[in-house]
Amino acid sequence: DLAMSVNVVASAVTVIVSWRAFERLRPPPSRTAAPTYETASWVRASTPFFVITASLTLLMSADTLMLGAMAGTRAAGIYSVASQLAMSLSFAISAVNIVIAPRIAELHVNGKRRELRHMIRMASRGSLAFALVVVFFFLLAGRPLLRVYGHAFEDAWVPLLVLCAGQLAIVICGSVGYLMTMTGHGREASIIIGISALVNLVLNFVLIPRFGSVGAALATSIAFAVRSLL
Repeated sequence: DLAMSVNVVASAVTVIVSWRAFERLRPPPSRTAAPTYETASWVRASTPFFVITASLTLLMSADTLMLGAMAGTRAAGIYSVASQLAMSLSFAISAVNIVIAPRIAELHVNGKRRELRHMIRMASRGSLAFALVVVFFFLLAGRPLLRVYGHAFEDAWVPLLVLCAGQLAIVICGSVGYLMTMTGHGREASIIIGISALVNLVLNFVLIPRFGSVGAALATSIAFAVRSLL
């Protein structure tokens, strides 16, 4: 109850601070301008993003949910720690994506393909350097780190390393998802992510009964690699 209360209060404070900052920084003409609506255009533009979000949610959670259903909640609980730790590899590229997404659209519209290519390459290299440091840390200190959660969580070490391989595939390929959606290829991106989510479901169904949590990690890593490579 305390944790939930703290979370609610923090969220409320964030909303209030953000709204006050927005009102203070909003250009004066926007306060008096008459609104115009292009509902059909926005629906067409937002539909691929809805599909992408739904597919990504499935892609990120199917392994834990299916492992819990097929191997028990204990296995799913241990595996979820590995899943969360592996996500730290993509922290750098997630942060980079927030910064470069509008820049991608700007360079694309202005036809500056060389600058766009250079920016994507440099962002990928920087994110990969960070990810390799994290992987090296997990190789050396992964087991002691997992023991912090309890001795039973040492079983998550191998799935953690397998999941790291999938995260590395994302980082190596770079900001390809944003590159597609910011350059008018949202529909193609939604199809690719939908395919990878389906691959994840099928592989989890096949591999979890045979290999347990390692199978779930392998299925997810393959799906991540398929998404990024496509």
